[in-house]
Amino acid sequence: MTKERMEELLNSAVDYVCCGERLDEACLRLIQIGFTKDELVNEFGFDHEVVNRAEKEEVERLYQEGILEKE
Repeated sequence: MTKERMEELLNSAVDYVCCGERLDEACLRLIQIGFTKDELVNEFGFDHEVVNRAEKEEVERLYQEGILEKE
């Protein structure tokens, strides 16, 4: 698979996730599957504030589930 084809498929997957959900929920889901804040903002054009809210929500969930421990 070429790099261009891989990028095309990845963009399609991100678009698909965003179509069925609110933007905050889409960002949260993308963070949960491993995208970084930098990738979402710089590569896919998500709003920085939306991504920050989604990341904060995911971190809180991880604390509540005991996956992360507060220092």
